[in-house]
Amino acid sequence: MTSSAMQSVLNPPWGLPGEGDARLLGYLRDDDWASAQTLLRDAVDAPEAKAVWLLLLAYARFRDATEVMVDELPEACRECLAWLDRAAALGAPMAGVAPLRDAVERALDDVSREELRLTGKLGPGDDAAALSDDELEACAFVLWRGAPARAAHLFEQLAARRTGPKAVVARARGALCLVEAGRRAEAQPLLEAAFAQDWTQAGLSSERLVLESVETALLEGAEGDDFTALWRLAEARGQALDFPFPTAWPNQERLLRRCLAVGDGPKARAVAQRIEDARHELSRALTDAISQARRQRV
Repeated sequence: MTSSAMQSVLNPPWGLPGEGDARLLGYLRDDDWASAQTLLRDAVDAPEAKAVWLLLLAYARFRDATEVMVDELPEACRECLAWLDRAAALGAPMAGVAPLRDAVERALDDVSREELRLTGKLGPGDDAAALSDDELEACAFVLWRGAPARAAHLFEQLAARRTGPKAVVARARGALCLVEAGRRAEAQPLLEAAFAQDWTQAGLSSERLVLESVETALLEGAEGDDFTALWRLAEARGQALDFPFPTAWPNQERLLRRCLAVGDGPKARAVAQRIEDARHELSRALTDAISQARRQRV
């Protein structure tokens, strides 16, 4: 992927605003793909976006998806191809674009074949009888982003096959899929049942990210005293699991927005501080939300 033509694109200067070149160079040297993407996503949204910024963003996103966020590979590949098309339209040299495009297209072809193999084994109404447990779980993850309601049905079938902690985790994931599908009323009792489990027991303590996502989903639907009580419980759970609440970046951002929406300034500021402490680069939208939290006095 890193031919001489592609490598020349990856070398500065890139003409990013302010000290963007220096910050990006540090992120690329450290393989900090998340920070590089945050910086570049804001840059390519600007009217003066350059082709090289789009190429860099595609490169960082692809590296992140192949090395770190492997569950996001299909979505990442499709995003990268869209950015490469934009870069080409802005005059990016084909010699610089082609190696990355070839790598992305090969990766997307591989994952698409596996997706088709799995979904092709589903029967009417997404009956998963023909899939093994591992295939069923993989298929549910495949459908989660694009078809969360279908994924919820698959996770429920998986939960029916499993017992103990594995069943709890499968049902919790199904509930999270229902939330994403806009079926919160249906998801609520499943979320509450998952939250009521003892997540310190063997088999659940390793799935603390699932618990935090359940807590986040519940808090997004809670207000007033219920919101406060649930937050305290979530903090206690996080302390017991050595996973301070909230830890996951997506959950932090969702909860910051929720705290602002319910007017809880202290909690909003606490989440904002945690975000600032953990990240090297913040998007403009997140910076604005943190500034709002700082201004909220209540």
